[in-house]
Amino acid sequence: EPGEFTRRAFRNGKLDLTQAEGLADLLDAETEAQRRQALSQAGGGLRRTYERWRRTLLRAHAHVEATLDFGEDDELGADVFRAASSEAGPVAALRAELEAHLRAPPSGELTRLGVRVCLVGPPNAGKSSLLNALAGRAVAIVSDAPGTTRDAVETSLVVGGRKA
Repeated sequence: EPGEFTRRAFRNGKLDLTQAEGLADLLDAETEAQRRQALSQAGGGLRRTYERWRRTLLRAHAHVEATLDFGEDDELGADVFRAASSEAGPVAALRAELEAHLRAPPSGELTRLGVRVCLVGPPNAGKSSLLNALAGRAVAIVSDAPGTTRDAVETSLVVGGRKA
């Protein structure tokens, strides 16, 4: 059954979900940009980022717990809590990184799915000629007669290594 080996590897902890998704994306890749992105994800690129975020949070959690459990200990002092919770500390830096990550345009999704473009304009404006030029082949009928292309014409293109 297709996907059986990946499913087994995931169930047995040999691959995480991001790596399994990367393999699926690699199989579906149509462009070089899609292949590069899928290989990065299948190789654990996202997993390493998420693990780094997790380590930062676990370290801060440990510092806060230590402060709560042993806060009166002179050896520990308030420095541990301040280091974990300060504006210049690792949690603040992680928060800024997460906010930037969430604000960033969905470039991975655009690479994976491509961009849908619609050519619109008056009759005989050159829409079919432009589409044919972009496709590098005759996709739409080109004629001097107005309204020759009345049906929707769809084609997949790769422009600059990206699906369009």
